[in-house]
Amino acid sequence: MQGIEPKIHQEVIKRVHDLEQLLKETPEQNREYTEEIFHMNTELSALYEEYLTIKKRLESCIKLYKSQHIEIRKQLTQNIRKLRRETINQK
Repeated sequence: MQGIEPKIHQEVIKRVHDLEQLLKETPEQNREYTEEIFHMNTELSALYEEYLTIKKRLESCIKLYKSQHIEIRKQLTQNIRKLRRETINQK
């Protein structure tokens, strides 16, 4: 998650900066710039929505992995204890 999140964050920040620069460059409301700003804003919104979807999916995968890891660990601990008891009883 740490590898994916900064890349998306940097992309969103870059696009926001580009949008701010575009707004600063246009003192009067020009139709061409307005359409470009609208397009960039739509693209930025879609990118952010995609980021949130990926983040939510990744978080659920991490939770699933963690719960499976805990369950496997419990099973291994039980197996190790059982084997130790068996080896102690055999001696």
